[in-house]
Amino acid sequence: LARAAERLRKANDGGERDRLSRASRALLAAAAETREDCSEFGDERPLSDCCATADGNLVGTASWSGTFKVWETDGCKKVLTVCAHEDRLTGLAFHPSASAASIADANATIFAATACSDGTAKLWSAAGAELRSLEGHTDRLARVSFDSFGRAVATASFDKTWRLWDVETGAHLLEQEGHSKEVYSVSFQCDGSLAVSCGLDAIGRVWDLRTGKCIRTLRGHVKGILSSDFSPNG
Repeated sequence: LARAAERLRKANDGGERDRLSRASRALLAAAAETREDCSEFGDERPLSDCCATADGNLVGTASWSGTFKVWETDGCKKVLTVCAHEDRLTGLAFHPSASAASIADANATIFAATACSDGTAKLWSAAGAELRSLEGHTDRLARVSFDSFGRAVATASFDKTWRLWDVETGAHLLEQEGHSKEVYSVSFQCDGSLAVSCGLDAIGRVWDLRTGKCIRTLRGHVKGILSSDFSPNG
């Protein structure tokens, strides 16, 4: 209660509101300066997801054609095309260690993960070779994401659950229930101890991965939540 009272005091503090207002104005000013650098047709079918590597040098796009492509951010040069699934791709994520150097490294291991509307997820090398297939969900998948250290990967599914998988073995580590509708996204805190899931029930849930328990329910949206993330210093 003491910590909650302190948070309320800070939230009502005029100085804190001024600081947030200044930060908001600075963000809006930076956004106003944003200009298109380049553009490219990603695929013949609609794109369903995109992501960037941690070093910012590569961008990946996933498509309803079942294909994902990797592009250099400098000039939109396509460097990799992988026909990953026979059905629509619904999610794509790069491994935290993935980089432009990975493409040229024949010994590189996990490079990316894909999620598909057939309910399966797959792990891929930088050469476009399938490393593992993750099966177990009973409905289509939505997004896929790696934990901060790249040791585990999470899959969000329309079967109202999300699952955690071991990257090295493909073993199923955890299955979490709690959403009343489809789960759309899962993301991880920077130290890997917490995850947040969001779904079409308009609810976000914070999970302690050390115990597997939901420790906080986030309410406030009136429609389905499609994305969630932690603050970098969270």
